[in-house]
Amino acid sequence: MIPNTERAKNIIFCIRIFLVIQCMVIIAMLGQYYYINEFIHGNYHDEAFFKMGIRSMILYILQIAIFVACVITFILWFYRAYSNIGKRGQKLNYSKGWTLWSWIVPILNFYLPYKIMKEMHLKTNDFLKCELVNEEKPAIAVVRWWWGLWIFYVISAGFIADMLSKSKTFEEMLYLIGWSVFISLSFILLCIVTIRMINNYNNMETKLLNVTISEPLKSADTNLD
Repeated sequence: MIPNTERAKNIIFCIRIFLVIQCMVIIAMLGQYYYINEFIHGNYHDEAFFKMGIRSMILYILQIAIFVACVITFILWFYRAYSNIGKRGQKLNYSKGWTLWSWIVPILNFYLPYKIMKEMHLKTNDFLKCELVNEEKPAIAVVRWWWGLWIFYVISAGFIADMLSKSKTFEEMLYLIGWSVFISLSFILLCIVTIRMINNYNNMETKLLNVTISEPLKSADTNLD
């Protein structure tokens, strides 16, 4: 097994930076809402509107850059975590490469990452229980919340982006910006849940790394539905 704590710390660090940027983006969106509403009522502030646009553009670029960093560090952590289970003699349902491809392949990316993450939690917990070093239940509820929030964000953000590109009036833009703020708040919740999930699994994985195997472990069939 290869220690994975450093990668867990890296992804949590990236997510925390992203949380700060996300809060700033929400403030920028509220600023957009205010100035568009002012424009609708005939109160146009040329210089303020221009500065707001520049600030928003810089924040969106930062947001994309940090998001990419989060994706890369998460995949690296995910890959090693899944790989480590196999190195403890557990039979894996998928090859290690699916920790990457499960996010890319259409249709599969709506459920396969969740199944792999759930398998990680259940099989690691089964191993530790067999070695009598863990009496706690795996935090599957956190995994469900993580995946439910991610699917909600992907679908709703895509829908809002499409609607914004088709909006023809300032009133429509105001309505969609309001929804964008709500979706951004849900993404903040997703980040918090993701940090908790990674911390929970990292605690189990640390035990997995340190445990001395008393006898060969025969993997039991586990219901992963």
